[in-house]
Formats: sequence, C-alpha cells, structure tokens
Amino acid sequence: YHEAINFSFVNAETDSLLTTAEPGTRLQLSNPIDATQAEMRTTLLGGLLDSITHNLNHGTRNVRLFEIGKCFTYQAGQERPQEVENLALVATGARHETDWQAASARYDFYDFKGVLESLFESLNLPKIIFAPVSTIPYLHPGRAAVISRGNVLVGQAGQLHPHLTTRYKFKQPIFIAELNFGMLLAAKA
Repeated sequence: YHEAINFSFVNAETDSLLTTAEPGTRLQLSNPIDATQAEMRTTLLGGLLDSITHNLNHGTRNVRLFEIGKCFTYQAGQERPQEVENLALVATGARHETDWQAASARYDFYDFKGVLESLFESLNLPKIIFAPVSTIPYLHPGRAAVISRGNVLVGQAGQLHPHLTTRYKFKQPIFIAELNFGMLLAAKA
C-alpha cells in the first residue's frame, strides 16, 4: 500500500455520500479558497476515491492506497469542532500484481479483509471482529462489514456500492475501509 495525502477541504456533496455523519455536524468554511470545496472532511474516503480515479485515468489498474488523517465534526453547544484521527484504505485491481500467470484473478472482499487482519496483527491489537451489515449506504449490501473490538465500533469495510461505482465511472470493484485510528491504538491497552 502507498500513502496518500489529501486536502482536508472537501466537496460537501461527495463527502455526504461517503459518510454516516449526521446532517448539521459538518463544518462549513466561512471563507473557502475554492467554492466547490467549502467544508472540512468528515471522512477520508472522498480523497482516496479521487486518487483511485486519477490512477485509473492514467492507466494504473492495480491500486492500493492508505491515508491517516484528521476528520472533523461539530456538535451544537461545543466550543470547538471534534477532530478524529482516522485510517482509511482503498484497493482495486489484480490480486497478485506481479504474477503474470494469475493476472486474471481479481482482488475481492476476502483479500481486503485479510489485509485488515494482517494490519491489526502487525500492530499487536486485540482480536477485531467483522460483522456483516447491509445498512451502510456507500457499501455494497452483502459485501460489507462493521469492525469492532468488544462492543466498541471502530470502523467499516467493504466493496463500494454500485451507485457510487457508477457515479465515479469505475469499471472494476473498489474495496474501501475506514477506521477510527485513535480507538484502534487504544485497543493496545
């Protein structure tokens, strides 16, 4: 996986399609540099999907990216916005990029789940539980899971929903995950 670094300023419409943040919790910029990017991000996924689009448009079909960054929300009555450190991953393309004999084998949900399990193991985190779910609007029903440790929800993972695949004009499956990185690191204790 290669690291991506994207802007914290996002397009409100795109960000709202890729998050479960409640309306009214988004941070509007009072004087944005670009009128099409007038909000602070609530998810890292929009920037990563734009990076996938850029790579696919330039002929790179096998893409594996991650980003660690802050996401922002605002609750009425709070003096300052809440900043949450998230980790997001996206992947698409061939399962084995360098193996020409298996070039037709495509990356799937179980490959992606295995990457996440390897990540948790390499960070010496306690056991993480994947539970199937079909109610996350930006994930494909039947190819999505929420990720938790004990009773604490730390994120979600799955295949990008077909309506978003069409919106972005992707012709191959895209797998995405976003995790609350602070909660993951707290799991070490």
